[in-house]
Amino acid sequence: MKVLFLTAFICLGVLSGYCQDAPKGTNIIIVTGTSLQLVAKTLIDSGFAIEKSDSGKIVTKPREYIDIKQPQKTKLYHLIMIIRLKDSTAIITGIYDYQIIQNNLFAPTAQANNIGNYITVSNSESSSSYMRQSFNHMVTFAKSLNSKLVFEKRELKKGQ
Repeated sequence: MKVLFLTAFICLGVLSGYCQDAPKGTNIIIVTGTSLQLVAKTLIDSGFAIEKSDSGKIVTKPREYIDIKQPQKTKLYHLIMIIRLKDSTAIITGIYDYQIIQNNLFAPTAQANNIGNYITVSNSESSSSYMRQSFNHMVTFAKSLNSKLVFEKRELKKGQ
């Protein structure tokens, strides 16, 4: 019985490293023990399309998500993931934008469809914000790689 309890305790400790929550303010997800092929396959399996891939960097095409919580006002938001791979470690960041469709009329925000005006994704806003929802999509993707995750907060340069 003690052996069974000890084994379960150790397994739970190991698994918790694979599914911990991100601290507030996190804007980078680091995944260890992965490969370019696995990341590319998992992106496609997750519904993302790859915009470009070169020298260890993958940039996805914008993936659209729809939020229809309020009647007569639909919001679209788009997530682009930027993944850098080096020595079996993936560093995942993201950018997003959003648009509002009110009474079936398209009303783009100032940053709509202009990648230079996308907003850096982080885990810093309320759970219902598009930034947090975008970050949660990034975490879901990272967890699907079935490797250990590390969350960090760094100042990112434009386009990083």
